[in-house]
Amino acid sequence: RYIKVKVDGQDKYVGFANPRIAQQLRGLNIERSTGLLNKYTGGALNLMRSMYTTYSPSFILPNYVRDVTNAIVTVYAEADLPKGITPNKMATNILSESASSVGKLLKFGKDRQHPSLTAEDIYFLNLFEEYGGRTGWGSISQVHDALKAINNEVSPTVASRTAEFFKRGTGLQLIDSYNSAFENATRFAAFKQAIKAGNSPESAAQLAKNISINFNQTGSARGMNDFYLFWNASMQGTGRLI
Repeated sequence: RYIKVKVDGQDKYVGFANPRIAQQLRGLNIERSTGLLNKYTGGALNLMRSMYTTYSPSFILPNYVRDVTNAIVTVYAEADLPKGITPNKMATNILSESASSVGKLLKFGKDRQHPSLTAEDIYFLNLFEEYGGRTGWGSISQVHDALKAINNEVSPTVASRTAEFFKRGTGLQLIDSYNSAFENATRFAAFKQAIKAGNSPESAAQLAKNISINFNQTGSARGMNDFYLFWNASMQGTGRLI
């Protein structure tokens, strides 16, 4: 029920009443199996996930409609919404603000001080990103994946430069940015309302993450993502229905 953390270079231990929380936090730093089967099936499935979602133009609108619908159902089913927020108020806000949030997220992605964004927009968008309300398409990056990405930024390899050129040249990066904006529009609308209702950025980000499928949440069977396409999303969807 304890995890070890570093505070000013010193080892400290944090205890949890629920040992499953500690187990989940410890699992964030566990690398995936490096066996040959996992390595190659995982890479192939990651590519398939990207082509079906991140880099697919046909995924943008259906996914947005699904997200808004799922978020509204979640709001009415959620027993412990943050203070000052009623299901009716949240549902109305999602319907009225999520569409305009798409444009704000796109502009913010191009220029964090975009001239058409108001000071309030920039404030909330920065807060949304800083506290982790934004989500991506895959599960949280493993340590070795994060290190590889950092190394490629500092000292690009031929492969990483080729991949970046391919994404830019084929328009995949543009499609990715639109998919990301539509994916996070509903979450941003929920985050903004929670903050305006007087909630902390941490609780608002938690609400935003879980208003729809939380792609950064994984369980102890995270390795199944290397063998089964959309395993994580399938399990979370089934869990919500139950």
